[in-house]
Amino acid sequence: METQMAHTEKRRIKVPVRYVFAGVRVLMVLISSVQGGCMSLAITSMVKSSSSSATNTTNNATQISSDVCPAPLDTDNVTTAKDKGGDFEWSELTQSYITNGPTYGSLCTMMLGAYIAQRLSPKMIIAIVTSVSVLATLLTPVLANWNVYALIVSRILHGLVMGCGMPASGELESSWFPPEERQSLSGIIMSAIHVGSIVSSSLTGVLIEEYGWEFTFYLYGGLCSMSLLLWALFVYDTPQKHPRITEEEKEYIAARINKITDEKLPVPWLQMATSPPVWAYLTMSISITWLAFIFMTELPTYLKRMLHYSTSKAGYITSLAHAATVSSQIVCATVSQWLRRKGYISQLTSYRIFNAIATLGPAATVVAITQVGCDATAIVVLLLMTMLFHGSFISGSMLNHMDLAINFVPALVGLNGTIISVVGILSPTLTAAIINNNQTLTAWSTVFYMSAAVTAVPYVIFFFFGSVEEQSWNKPKTEISKKASKATAQESHRPEKERSVSIDHKVHIP
Repeated sequence: METQMAHTEKRRIKVPVRYVFAGVRVLMVLISSVQGGCMSLAITSMVKSSSSSATNTTNNATQISSDVCPAPLDTDNVTTAKDKGGDFEWSELTQSYITNGPTYGSLCTMMLGAYIAQRLSPKMIIAIVTSVSVLATLLTPVLANWNVYALIVSRILHGLVMGCGMPASGELESSWFPPEERQSLSGIIMSAIHVGSIVSSSLTGVLIEEYGWEFTFYLYGGLCSMSLLLWALFVYDTPQKHPRITEEEKEYIAARINKITDEKLPVPWLQMATSPPVWAYLTMSISITWLAFIFMTELPTYLKRMLHYSTSKAGYITSLAHAATVSSQIVCATVSQWLRRKGYISQLTSYRIFNAIATLGPAATVVAITQVGCDATAIVVLLLMTMLFHGSFISGSMLNHMDLAINFVPALVGLNGTIISVVGILSPTLTAAIINNNQTLTAWSTVFYMSAAVTAVPYVIFFFFGSVEEQSWNKPKTEISKKASKATAQESHRPEKERSVSIDHKVHIP
């Protein structure tokens, strides 16, 4: 009796394998985010301070004007002697090519990644992507000191492989997470990106000032390589392939995910490309991505060149911005699920509400930044509010592609990723072109006004054309015909008397 009770207790505390998968994925995303966020902050110490003409000559009377923020008297915030920059003379455009090199590469392979993810092991794809990422990170100091164009090429090649990772990740999550858990579990994974950015932003600046920028790439590359072992041991492509999953959990997942896993389906590209709900989902990604890339790549430069914060202070502020996003994600995900569970709002209404917060809120705050001049405290508060609003997208239409077509998640993720890559190139590149040797209030105001417009307009499109209904083309004709054939076969095997009774019943008119 005691043995039976002990056995029952063990089964009761056993962690479901889908949560183990989620945990490993969170850890890998967190470490990858720490590694990926290193460059945007490190590059401010790799480049000579003289690369930015407007802010580095503020001591010259000819450069001091109402269009340039003067350095504050509080020397604790100002660049210190050991934080005056590095040895490289790279313009803002060159720096933009370096920081956004992976985005250029992923643009070329995102749709290829969607094709591959539908046919090969998504677990293996992500393992390869992570391995290449580790190698590219460890080689960064060597290539930077050798040749800037070699560094840019390595970053682009890194992105070429990364383009296959996003569709593979979407395929794994669509196979493992039931609809009622999908938003919370995917939200936790997405939050790991911002937690990683918090760690990277707050830690990288300190490491750079103490040990030099090269050290950060060696440290983060080594940490990322360690996550591959856990990935190999605990992650499997589908519940059906997991050797340690219980039948109960396997049936639970299969019963709730309306996904065809036993055949390779042709992707309905034409129906997908002409679907208004799909384009409503894609335009929201444009809105969110535009501002996200500017904050991810240009915020440290803005804080250091315009507001004259040191590298470490800029890192702390950047980490606070990501912390605001994580806090918003947690709160909004909880509130959204509670409202929907109570039946107060529908799923589509929830999407519209939180999409509005994620787009209209940031549009208003970045416009407000242009009105406060050089008030550093007000600007930092507004930047934090921007990221706070931004995080509510986790409860908006971020996972809308799984509502529309669960059987073609890699294709939709690939299409979405391609658009994200285009935006990820245009957003920081246009920003860099505007502020290139022109670190002024006017230049940055142009960036903020442009960002407000791109962020707000897509919401209108989603409000009118967004949907949460499964699209007809998600159900392949082969599957429909199979069900029809099965029904016909069952009908033919019934006794003739029963079939005639059924027919008579159908045509009977009282």
